[in-house]
Amino acid sequence: MEISNILINSSEIIGLVCEKKIKLNFNEKIICDLVKFKKKTVQQEIDFCCLRDKKNKENVRKSIFKMLKQFNLENLISRNIRSLSESEKFRLYFILQSSKSGKVFIYKNITKFLDLKNTKVVKSILVDMKKNDKTIIIIDNNVDIIFSLVDKIIYINDNVKLVYEDSKNNYSNIELLTRNNFIPPSIHMITYLAKKRKNVKLFYHKDARDIIKDIYKHV
Repeated sequence: MEISNILINSSEIIGLVCEKKIKLNFNEKIICDLVKFKKKTVQQEIDFCCLRDKKNKENVRKSIFKMLKQFNLENLISRNIRSLSESEKFRLYFILQSSKSGKVFIYKNITKFLDLKNTKVVKSILVDMKKNDKTIIIIDNNVDIIFSLVDKIIYINDNVKLVYEDSKNNYSNIELLTRNNFIPPSIHMITYLAKKRKNVKLFYHKDARDIIKDIYKHV
């Protein structure tokens, strides 16, 4: 697929950051941008989701219940959707949309209402989808969230590709990003990226000063 004339490889998790004025049009539905349900109960919503994909309904059902278990939400099956918390609704919607057949999945603000534990579950599910030859595109207001989830990241400025590379390398592009009015990753995320890129082992160090010294030695 292409985004602003950028060819995207299949089976990748891509982060997309654009200047606010740009509106990108996708053929695929953007997931999690607005959470909506068709039925009253969780069970009815699951059944409805499976029936929409008659050829693959058994695989869809297996996928849904696998993700429910990953999120520890098996106890929601008999409940009314209106009784769910915002976090539970968001996770349920993510599960139902992610279980559908398709090759390209586009998510916006994918970790809204989620804590760190559930964000890690999202990451695990996305990795499983990638292994099954899915292409995932993530749009998020939180730049650190994008960097924590994706393999590669694209910055688009004035409909022109500014950066498209491995997310672990992007700590070296901070000056370029700030010069083009993009919010860079936080210091915490830059440190994480540098550690990940240069294989700096945190447990070898006594305190934060030693970590910083080692990271800059490798950068």
